Amino acid sequence: MVQFQIEEGRLLLTAYQRSSDASLGLPSDLYHLYLISRQVDLPLHSITLFLGNVHIYANNIDRTRALLQGEDGVKSSLPQRMPMPCENLSRKRNRPIRRFL
Repeated sequence: MVQFQIEEGRLLLTAYQRSSDASLGLPSDLYHLYLISRQVDLPLHSITLFLGNVHIYANNIDRTRALLQGEDGVKSSLPQRMPMPCENLSRKRNRPIRRFL
């Protein structure tokens, strides 16, 4: 669930998420929330994310430790049991939501 709030002419975006992989999903989740916020024609004040379950898959524990220690070039991999969805996404240009205030 994503909530948009306007305070003093600035956008506050709050999201509630059931689950997130700390080293794979979380950076992507935050970036996608930022992209959503860019669709609103207001300056962004903050993004707040509430997570119910944050986890690290077993095959990424060593990589996550290396990342937290500041090592360069660390890449995580998806768990073997998790199939990748195949989607044909439209590349239509997103247009900002017009202000109604």
